[in-house]
Amino acid sequence: TCVGNKTGITLDMYTDYPGVQFYCGNMMCNIDGKSFYDKQTAFFFFFQYFPNAINVDGFEKPILKANKPVTHYIDYVTTVK
Repeated sequence: TCVGNKTGITLDMYTDYPGVQFYCGNMMCNIDGKSFYDKQTAFFFFFQYFPNAINVDGFEKPILKANKPVTHYIDYVTTVK
């Protein structure tokens, strides 16, 4: 759960992916090197398999098999108090 200090807005995230990457927005700029936002004014969660999972024992393998559909879910729930 993430909670906004000023607004009290909460964000809950649910997924069945085994891993998550967090990015804090340090390199948010466009082609010209300019940005509408300052560094660390945003954050991103990338739900995925673990990097190098194919080579690490104990990690779920991101292998797709013929005729075996794979689905995942990601739910974002916001609450305003």
